[in-house]
Amino acid sequence: MADRGGGEPSVADLVVHAQAGSVEARDRLIAHYYQPLRAFLRRQTGDSALADDLAHDTLLYVLTHLDTLDKPERFRGWLFRIAARQVLMEQRRRRRERERTVPLDVTDMAADIPAPTPSPTDEVVRHVLARLSPALREALEGRGLHGEEIPRLARRVGRSVAALRKNVTRAKARFALLYAEEQEQQREQENDGDDGGRPTP
Repeated sequence: MADRGGGEPSVADLVVHAQAGSVEARDRLIAHYYQPLRAFLRRQTGDSALADDLAHDTLLYVLTHLDTLDKPERFRGWLFRIAARQVLMEQRRRRRERERTVPLDVTDMAADIPAPTPSPTDEVVRHVLARLSPALREALEGRGLHGEEIPRLARRVGRSVAALRKNVTRAKARFALLYAEEQEQQREQENDGDDGGRPTP
């Protein structure tokens, strides 16, 4: 493919041809920018595999929205702005995932999530305990229900003190979240029952 002057086409020429439907022009744009784009994304993320994924997502977006670019000579800047936006979106997605993940240290979440003291006679507590993994349930019952000291409990269950401490904090956090979830479900069921008992006007 040559430009109107007979030489190699410029990036702007390739964009124009690609916008007109030329597969060859699209392939040449990708070949020309893939490595610089990947290098940029790797610097931004510090992760080669993630940079590859984001480069793919960026090029896919660019090629499917190429007809929205009014000034083909500004293709490079447009491309890298989209890449930077992909990085930002990925950072936000990971931040949301971390916020949804149960933290290992529950002291910072005490103000936001109720952490009730487990009671063996509480039906909800027994249900929540049954939903915990065996390792977390063992840690919570030994430490929370029986007040067993960490070093003694660690020796009894055959774990290191550090590993057990980690399991205890995870168990407390997981228990608090599941307990709140169970209470919310109970409130919804009670509300549904109240609604069902109302006379029809």
